[in-house]
Amino acid sequence: MARQPYHEGERAAHRRFGVTDAADAIADMITDRLSLGVRRFIEARPLVFVATTDAAGRPVCAVMARTGGADRDPPPLVRAPDARRLIFAIDEPENTTGGLDVLARRLQDSRAADDVGIGLLFVDFARRARYRVNGSGRLASDIDAVGWPAAAIVVELTVVQAYANCPARIVAPQPLPE
Repeated sequence: MARQPYHEGERAAHRRFGVTDAADAIADMITDRLSLGVRRFIEARPLVFVATTDAAGRPVCAVMARTGGADRDPPPLVRAPDARRLIFAIDEPENTTGGLDVLARRLQDSRAADDVGIGLLFVDFARRARYRVNGSGRLASDIDAVGWPAAAIVVELTVVQAYANCPARIVAPQPLPE
Protein backbone atom coordinates (compact mmCIF):
# COMPACT_ATOMS: atom_id res chain seq x y z
CA MET A 1 0.00 0.00 0.00
CA ALA A 2 1.16 3.57 -0.65
CA ARG A 3 1.84 6.14 2.07
CA GLN A 4 -0.69 5.73 4.88
CA PRO A 5 -2.79 8.92 5.08
CA TYR A 6 -4.39 8.06 8.42
CA HIS A 7 -2.93 8.57 11.88
CA GLU A 8 -3.23 5.88 14.57
CA GLY A 9 -6.32 7.53 16.12
CA GLU A 10 -8.12 7.36 12.77
CA ARG A 11 -7.04 3.75 12.28
CA ALA A 12 -8.40 2.88 15.76
CA ALA A 13 -11.73 4.50 14.85
CA HIS A 14 -11.82 2.55 11.56
CA ARG A 15 -11.34 -0.69 13.48
CA ARG A 16 -13.90 0.28 16.13
CA PHE A 17 -16.59 1.04 13.55
CA GLY A 18 -15.70 -1.78 11.16
CA VAL A 19 -14.75 0.45 8.22
CA THR A 20 -11.07 -0.49 7.82
CA ASP A 21 -11.60 -1.98 4.34
CA ALA A 22 -13.56 1.06 3.16
CA ALA A 23 -10.91 3.44 4.53
CA ASP A 24 -8.15 1.45 2.80
CA ALA A 25 -10.12 1.55 -0.47
CA ILE A 26 -10.30 5.35 -0.50
CA ALA A 27 -6.80 6.01 0.87
CA ASP A 28 -5.48 6.44 -2.69
CA MET A 29 -7.86 9.39 -3.19
CA ILE A 30 -6.04 11.37 -0.50
CA THR A 31 -3.17 13.42 -1.88
CA ASP A 32 -0.87 16.22 -0.80
CA ARG A 33 -1.30 18.22 -4.00
CA LEU A 34 -4.07 20.32 -5.54
CA SER A 35 -4.84 19.95 -9.23
CA LEU A 36 -5.47 23.06 -11.31
CA GLY A 37 -9.21 22.26 -11.38
CA VAL A 38 -9.35 21.93 -7.60
CA ARG A 39 -7.41 25.19 -7.20
CA ARG A 40 -9.98 26.97 -9.38
CA PHE A 41 -12.82 25.37 -7.37
CA ILE A 42 -11.25 26.61 -4.11
CA GLU A 43 -10.67 30.16 -5.37
CA ALA A 44 -14.27 30.42 -6.61
CA ARG A 45 -15.85 29.59 -3.23
CA PRO A 46 -17.44 32.55 -1.40
CA LEU A 47 -17.21 30.76 1.96
CA VAL A 48 -15.01 28.22 3.65
CA PHE A 49 -15.36 26.23 6.85
CA VAL A 50 -12.21 26.47 8.98
CA ALA A 51 -11.29 23.97 11.71
CA THR A 52 -8.41 23.89 14.16
CA THR A 53 -7.90 23.22 17.84
CA ASP A 54 -7.54 25.61 20.75
CA ALA A 55 -4.50 25.67 23.03
CA ALA A 56 -6.00 22.81 25.09
CA GLY A 57 -6.51 20.65 21.99
CA ARG A 58 -10.29 21.08 21.78
CA PRO A 59 -11.69 21.39 18.24
CA VAL A 60 -13.04 24.76 17.08
CA CYS A 61 -14.69 25.67 13.81
CA ALA A 62 -15.59 28.88 12.03
CA VAL A 63 -16.92 30.06 8.72
CA MET A 64 -15.10 32.64 6.63
CA ALA A 65 -17.31 34.30 4.03
CA ARG A 66 -16.73 36.87 1.37
CA THR A 67 -19.05 39.76 2.08
CA GLY A 68 -20.81 41.72 -0.63
CA GLY A 69 -19.11 44.73 -2.03
CA ALA A 70 -18.70 46.95 -5.01
CA ASP A 71 -16.10 44.71 -6.65
CA ARG A 72 -17.46 43.03 -9.73
CA ASP A 73 -14.62 40.54 -9.57
CA PRO A 74 -13.65 40.28 -5.88
CA PRO A 75 -10.38 38.61 -4.92
CA PRO A 76 -10.59 34.98 -3.82
CA LEU A 77 -11.36 34.33 -0.17
CA VAL A 78 -8.65 31.67 -0.29
CA ARG A 79 -5.86 31.82 -2.85
CA ALA A 80 -4.30 28.67 -4.30
CA PRO A 81 -1.00 29.93 -5.79
CA ASP A 82 0.36 26.45 -6.46
CA ALA A 83 -0.32 22.76 -5.92
CA ARG A 84 1.03 22.68 -2.37
CA ARG A 85 -0.12 25.96 -0.75
CA LEU A 86 -3.24 27.90 0.16
CA ILE A 87 -3.22 31.48 1.41
CA PHE A 88 -5.98 33.31 3.28
CA ALA A 89 -6.38 36.32 5.55
CA ILE A 90 -7.89 36.82 9.00
CA ASP A 91 -8.98 40.17 10.45
CA GLU A 92 -7.57 41.40 13.74
CA PRO A 93 -8.28 38.68 16.35
CA GLU A 94 -10.41 41.08 18.40
CA ASN A 95 -12.60 41.66 15.32
CA THR A 96 -13.18 37.97 14.63
CA THR A 97 -15.51 35.52 16.29
CA GLY A 98 -15.67 31.82 16.98
CA GLY A 99 -12.86 29.69 15.71
CA LEU A 100 -11.15 32.44 13.73
CA ASP A 101 -10.09 34.32 16.85
CA VAL A 102 -8.76 31.05 18.30
CA LEU A 103 -6.87 30.32 15.08
CA ALA A 104 -5.44 33.85 14.95
CA ARG A 105 -4.18 33.59 18.53
CA ARG A 106 -2.72 30.12 17.94
CA LEU A 107 -0.85 31.38 14.88
CA GLN A 108 0.47 34.42 16.73
CA ASP A 109 1.51 32.30 19.72
CA SER A 110 3.33 29.81 17.49
CA ARG A 111 5.49 32.27 15.54
CA ALA A 112 8.67 30.48 16.54
CA ALA A 113 7.11 27.13 17.39
CA ASP A 114 5.41 24.43 15.38
CA ASP A 115 2.97 25.15 12.60
CA VAL A 116 -0.73 25.02 13.46
CA GLY A 117 -2.95 22.22 12.13
CA ILE A 118 -5.81 23.63 10.05
CA GLY A 119 -8.62 21.93 8.13
CA LEU A 120 -10.52 23.74 5.38
CA LEU A 121 -13.77 22.57 3.80
CA PHE A 122 -14.93 24.11 0.53
CA VAL A 123 -18.54 23.49 -0.53
CA ASP A 124 -20.46 24.28 -3.70
CA PHE A 125 -24.03 23.87 -2.45
CA ALA A 126 -25.63 24.32 -5.88
CA ARG A 127 -23.56 21.56 -7.50
CA ARG A 128 -23.42 19.49 -4.29
CA ALA A 129 -19.63 19.27 -4.38
CA ARG A 130 -17.13 19.62 -1.56
CA TYR A 131 -13.40 19.41 -1.13
CA ARG A 132 -11.37 19.06 2.06
CA VAL A 133 -7.83 20.29 2.67
CA ASN A 134 -5.92 19.53 5.87
CA GLY A 135 -2.64 21.24 6.36
CA SER A 136 -0.03 22.95 8.40
CA GLY A 137 -0.53 26.71 8.81
CA ARG A 138 1.84 29.49 9.71
CA LEU A 139 1.86 33.27 9.71
CA ALA A 140 3.03 34.54 6.35
CA SER A 141 4.26 38.09 6.73
CA ASP A 142 6.18 37.86 3.46
CA ILE A 143 3.06 37.31 1.32
CA ASP A 144 1.23 40.11 -0.45
CA ALA A 145 -2.18 40.86 1.14
CA VAL A 146 -3.52 42.94 -1.77
CA GLY A 147 -7.28 42.51 -1.98
CA TRP A 148 -7.56 41.87 1.73
CA PRO A 149 -7.55 45.42 3.16
CA ALA A 150 -8.75 44.33 6.63
CA ALA A 151 -6.20 41.54 6.86
CA ALA A 152 -4.18 41.64 10.03
CA ILE A 153 -2.95 38.10 9.61
CA VAL A 154 -2.09 36.31 6.39
CA VAL A 155 -1.97 32.53 6.73
CA GLU A 156 0.01 30.20 4.51
CA LEU A 157 -1.23 26.62 4.65
CA THR A 158 0.95 23.80 3.36
CA VAL A 159 -1.24 20.99 2.04
CA VAL A 160 -0.84 17.71 3.92
CA GLN A 161 -4.07 15.98 2.84
CA ALA A 162 -6.48 16.96 0.08
CA TYR A 163 -9.51 15.02 -1.08
CA ALA A 164 -13.06 15.26 -2.37
CA ASN A 165 -15.81 14.52 0.15
CA CYS A 166 -18.97 12.56 -0.52
CA PRO A 167 -21.84 14.90 -1.45
CA ALA A 168 -24.50 12.78 0.29
CA ARG A 169 -24.93 15.20 3.20
CA ILE A 170 -24.88 18.43 1.18
CA VAL A 171 -28.30 20.01 1.13
CA ALA A 172 -29.10 21.90 -2.06
CA PRO A 173 -30.11 25.51 -1.39
CA GLN A 174 -33.83 26.17 -1.31
CA PRO A 175 -35.51 29.49 -2.08
CA LEU A 176 -36.76 31.35 0.98
CA PRO A 177 -40.55 31.38 1.36
CA GLU A 178 -42.20 34.66 0.48
